[in-house]
Amino acid sequence: MRAHERMVRRGSADDHPSTPNLSSDPTMPIVRLVLVKGPSIVGENCKIGPNASIGPYTAVGDRCEVARAEVDDSTVMDDTVINVERKIVRSMIGKGSKILSANGLEPKGLRFVVGKHTAKYL
Repeated sequence: MRAHERMVRRGSADDHPSTPNLSSDPTMPIVRLVLVKGPSIVGENCKIGPNASIGPYTAVGDRCEVARAEVDDSTVMDDTVINVERKIVRSMIGKGSKILSANGLEPKGLRFVVGKHTAKYL
């Protein structure tokens, strides 16, 4: 694993002093298999995981949830929920948006510019 990548398993950010840039909130819960690649920042009161990858070049706002997804080179605004088995790249996700899984065939890579309070089911 390269020096700018960190693999975090069950616990909290306090349990993993080697991940100082993981979150601005040291009490953020970390669940199964979360990978944060720097440079990235995760806001306060976020839930990241299970099976999530953040970064590089990604900012996640406050009170967000990211699960079963890869998000890189993107900005995710406050109060957003992302729960898809997909990779989201070079995207701007607006405040209060939801990107959730649905049945069907979708492309492997996704790119979004999503406005405030938008819901997208994939």
